[in-house]
Parts: sequence; C-alpha cells; structure tokens
Amino acid sequence: MGIVEHLVRAQRHRPLGRLATEILSIYSVEIPKDVAIGANLRLQHRGQGVIVTNNTIIGSDVTIYQQVTIGRAAIGGSDEENGFDGVIIQRGVTLCAGSKILGRSGTLVVGEGTTVAANAVLLESTGPNEVWAGIPARLVSRRGNSAQA
Repeated sequence: MGIVEHLVRAQRHRPLGRLATEILSIYSVEIPKDVAIGANLRLQHRGQGVIVTNNTIIGSDVTIYQQVTIGRAAIGGSDEENGFDGVIIQRGVTLCAGSKILGRSGTLVVGEGTTVAANAVLLESTGPNEVWAGIPARLVSRRGNSAQA
C-alpha cells in the first residue's frame, strides 16, 4: 500500500485525520472519510485528481487510476432531490485513467471484476466481469467470452 492509500485511511483517525486530508489535497485527491473502502485499494499514480462522492462504497481489490471521478451526474440540488442514492464499486473493479462514474438516480453499481476504460463516462450499472468504454460508456466485452457485446 502506497502513501496515498495510507493517507486516505488516516483521514478517519484523530489527530492525524485533518493533516491527512490536507496532504491529500496536494495530490488533488478528494475521498471523504465516510466513504466505505475495502482492503487493498490501489490508487495508481498517487491518485492524482481522483474525486469520490461521499455516497460511495468501494469494495476490496479495487484499482483507481488518475483523474477518475465517482459522483452524481445531476447538477444542482441535493442527492435526495435528485433521487441519487450513491455508487457501489464492487470487488476487483478497475477504473482506468480519466473515467467518470456518474449516477443519475438510485444506486449505480459497477459489477465485480468490471473494467471502465480510459476517459469513459459510465452512466448506468454494469454486470460482473464486463469492459465498458466510450462516451457514454457502452458494454464492449465480457471477460471469459471473446464475443463482442
């Protein structure tokens, strides 16, 4: 586990929490302390520019590259007003550089083992072991199956 991952977890503890948050801001990393995070989170390239909404659950063995945003697609209003419940990133997910995971309403779930390609804008839930790419993101393949979706 790298220094940035340690700082993300240190935000939860007194008296270092505030200091950890300030150091993370140097890397432009915003992961609120109330985000549930599983074991073995990997923030590649020191997590530069990673932004995560507080209504997020991140499972174990998740890899997040630089410039990833996880949040709400709607502009303005509260989560409740927009019907947004949050985002769940399940175990083994890879979010490639620049990808955006944006929930509209309800809960957006990124299925176990799924990869969201670089610069993709994911606006809907995925199944397990899928690869999503494009703007807006579309299912391009499933792992273990060479056929295109």
